[in-house]
Amino acid sequence: MGGNRLANEKSAYLRSAGHQPIDWLPWSKEVFERAKRDDKPILLDIGAVWCHWCHVMDRESYEDKEVAKFINENFVAVKVDRDERPDVDSRYQYAVQMMSNHGGWPLTAFLLPDGRCFGGGTYFPPDDSYDRPGFKTVLKRILGLYRDNKGHVMEHVERLSQELQRRMGHRHGDQKLDLSLVTEAERHIKEAFDPQYGGFGEAPKFPHTGAVELLMMRHHRTKDPEIRKIAELTLQRMAMGGMYDQLGGGFHRYSVDERWIVPHFEKMSYDNAELLRNYAHAFQMTRKDLYANVARDMIRYIDSVSDVSSSGFFASQDADQGPDDDGDYFTWTIEELIAAVDKEEAKVLALYYDVSDVGEMKENPRKNVLWVAQSPDLIAQQLKMPVQRVESLLDSGRKKMLAARGKRKEPFVDRTLYASWNGMMASAYLETWRALQDEPIKKTALSIIDRILAKLWDPARGFAHTLQDSTPHIFGLVDDNVEMAQALITAFEVTQDPKYLAAGEATMKFVVDKFWDAKNGGLMDTAKGVYEGETPALDSPNKPVMDTPTPSPNGVAAMNLDRLAALTGKEEYAKRASEMLDAFAYRARGLGVYAATYFLASEAHLSHPANVVVVGAKEDVATQALLTAAHRAFAPGRTVLLSEPGSKTPMPETARAAAESFAGKKPVALVCRGETCLPPADDPAKLVLLLESGGS
Repeated sequence: MGGNRLANEKSAYLRSAGHQPIDWLPWSKEVFERAKRDDKPILLDIGAVWCHWCHVMDRESYEDKEVAKFINENFVAVKVDRDERPDVDSRYQYAVQMMSNHGGWPLTAFLLPDGRCFGGGTYFPPDDSYDRPGFKTVLKRILGLYRDNKGHVMEHVERLSQELQRRMGHRHGDQKLDLSLVTEAERHIKEAFDPQYGGFGEAPKFPHTGAVELLMMRHHRTKDPEIRKIAELTLQRMAMGGMYDQLGGGFHRYSVDERWIVPHFEKMSYDNAELLRNYAHAFQMTRKDLYANVARDMIRYIDSVSDVSSSGFFASQDADQGPDDDGDYFTWTIEELIAAVDKEEAKVLALYYDVSDVGEMKENPRKNVLWVAQSPDLIAQQLKMPVQRVESLLDSGRKKMLAARGKRKEPFVDRTLYASWNGMMASAYLETWRALQDEPIKKTALSIIDRILAKLWDPARGFAHTLQDSTPHIFGLVDDNVEMAQALITAFEVTQDPKYLAAGEATMKFVVDKFWDAKNGGLMDTAKGVYEGETPALDSPNKPVMDTPTPSPNGVAAMNLDRLAALTGKEEYAKRASEMLDAFAYRARGLGVYAATYFLASEAHLSHPANVVVVGAKEDVATQALLTAAHRAFAPGRTVLLSEPGSKTPMPETARAAAESFAGKKPVALVCRGETCLPPADDPAKLVLLLESGGS
């Protein structure tokens, strides 16, 4: 007994279950046809290759022959990779959360043959313990409900389905967007802020990158020192904590404690993309080396685990090697530290990273998570040595520790190419290029954007989610299209190559045509008609406004449309962005950090960020200096256009009229907002001042 159809799937997560004795099926119409034919409930397991507790439940329950026999006889079992099918995951996350107040992965859901959910939870231990039912008990209870209480189950499911449709798809109220929504969101973020350790809320702590981005954009306009302090303290504390990989770069998914010290060790592409954007923008805002150094280290890590020369950015890296591993690759005993470096380096590193006989890991108390416990200045005082010597020892010691760690077996890296996450990362790389002006960063991002455009774009179906055997696979997901549109628009701004603007416009036109809810406004997460017939559970509309776990596609799309309006002068884009933001105005109220991307889009829409038009020949050194200044300045949401003499570059009429009056003269930059353009700047330093003052 052993082996199932998942062994031939392309998903690393599904393949990892291919040896299990359960008769797993991949997500397909066959699942529901078989369940209906055999009158069996469906057991749905949703997880991911990077998910520690998914692997634990696999080992404890799904590899148990007794459990497998019971499931095979009484259920139709289906396993889904949440990274491959985020639309399936989002719907059942909503359903299970409504029933149990818990969500996350693994997600364990029990479905009727038509796909509607009637029970579920997350991780279940194999046996009853601590007054909680084990998985074997849960399976028996669910089967009893399905067989003996179908009427009750159907009533429950009907109520749940109606409530899910109300929450996920409908418009609530007739409220329209106004500035009070954004200021209220800012207040909620301030109230959630942890003034001691940074971040928002209590443990476990997630980065909430959208909230940090919103605070920086608001600070640019209002110059409120409090919100700048909140953003900076959060970024500083995360960079000093164990959630940040102090040796290898990159961030783990979240911290289990409020101090950012002990992480869940998996690393996600989407988290690192949005955090990279945060640190690049923080460097633009402050010019502090800390933020630039973190951004550079993040890129070093991302490049090292990605196939940037032939494929794209990585998808995720596992937390560990298996269920019994507790972050062993990333953690250190004092003996391991001493063995990796020389005596003087060990003394400094132990103080800097708080490495001792007693560490932070519960399963192995001698294992230490590396985090910045003391500054080089304090260590210098303590050891009575020059601070320069301390910094030199830290630098040399870190290199030796990284080399020693490199000899350990590295956790699995999933290099599956996902269009949405690659769009996010490419955008973040280009934002980092704006801040650091490091040409290889831009080159990497553009090459990957070109590759995805060539391999995954279909004018009739939009961007595919991923590739399978070099063939585009899974069309019709909104995130792939809005995130790639964002990357394409940014690529146009940094290159002024019209092919990127044309591709960005084509993508957003496809998005509005295929995903727009004509009745209630806003974008649905799947294109109309793409997955109809798989199961009625997928036919219900889902219009995401929260950042769960990636940025709200409605927020990203609204920003894309506003940027296109600023770059082309086409008012229909701004009108559609306004309709989109209005559609969620009531629903988003009170969500604060959880809908930060929506509020970020709202702030940009209401504040009209600067549109910089540089007038001059592209090859002119003075033109390039002004373009560089326009990109390097801290001016959240600004757009950048080059107007060359005799060119037909599309742009707003006000900007065109101003640009034409300076054509043929020495290069200048015009900072325009709506119908007004400021006097031209021919000095890059003056342009930076104009942009960083808010353009006023």
